[in-house]
Amino acid sequence: MADLGIEIKGQPGTISAITFKSTVIDAISLLHDYDRAISGVSQGSLSWYLSQLSIEPNILIGFRSRLKQVKKSQRVADFGSSVTHSLVNGLEYLEHKGMTPP
Repeated sequence: MADLGIEIKGQPGTISAITFKSTVIDAISLLHDYDRAISGVSQGSLSWYLSQLSIEPNILIGFRSRLKQVKKSQRVADFGSSVTHSLVNGLEYLEHKGMTPP
């Protein structure tokens, strides 16, 4: 299990619903892509759930990973922490270098 917080900066009433929606969809899509790559499971090994949602002073969306229910013979390790760390490191790289990580 791992937790990840995404913050959308802006005062309530200034962030469009489309911006909120696309941020959530993009975050989940990236988490799923990292999960598939790190776990080696084609459909991913993790499910992501909302763990927090607040709007003051900025919008904060919290995600928590859980291992998907699979047969005992197909169980994999919990890569939640690796997935969240890789996502954060990739976003930091993009922010500082202006390009996607190699």
